[in-house]
Amino acid sequence: GSGLMQFVNVNRDSGRGLEFELEAKRASGLRTRVSYTLADSQDDLLHARLANAPLHMAKLNAAIPVGKRTFAGVELQYTSPQRSFQDTRVGDALVANFTVSTKPLWQGFEFAASCYNLLDRRYFTPTGVGLVQPAILQDGRTFRFKITHRIALPRTGRGPNG
Repeated sequence: GSGLMQFVNVNRDSGRGLEFELEAKRASGLRTRVSYTLADSQDDLLHARLANAPLHMAKLNAAIPVGKRTFAGVELQYTSPQRSFQDTRVGDALVANFTVSTKPLWQGFEFAASCYNLLDRRYFTPTGVGLVQPAILQDGRTFRFKITHRIALPRTGRGPNG
C-alpha cells in the first residue's frame, strides 16, 4: 500500500552455511587474515538457490610494516557467481585493494591512502527486486585519501549523572 518493498519469509526459504576465519600477527608487525563463507540459501518450494545469494565468499588481508610507523596492506575479495532476481547469471568477482597507512604521527595525525579495485577489474553485482537491469557495473579503480586527527579532551572527573 505504501509503495515500499519489504521481504517476508513465509516459511519457504532456508539456509545452511559454514564460515571460518584465521588470523596471524607477528611481533614484526606482519598481520594476515583469511576468511571463507559457504552459504547455501534455498527456496524450499522451488528447490532453487535464492537470488542475489553467492555460494562462496572469501577474503584475504595482509599488512606489512614498511617503516617505523607506516604499513602497506593488500586485500583480496572473492564472490562466486549468483543469479539475479531477473534470473540472469551474474559472474564471479575477484577484487584487489591496496592501502598505505600510518600509526599516529605528530600531534595525533594519521594518514591513509587507498586504491580500490587496484587491477581495474570489470565486475557486476545483482540488483534488487523492482529494478529493470539485472546487475550494476561496479566502480573501476578508485582512490581515497584520509587524514585523521585525534583530540584528547580533558577529563572532568564527573560520573554519568553529572
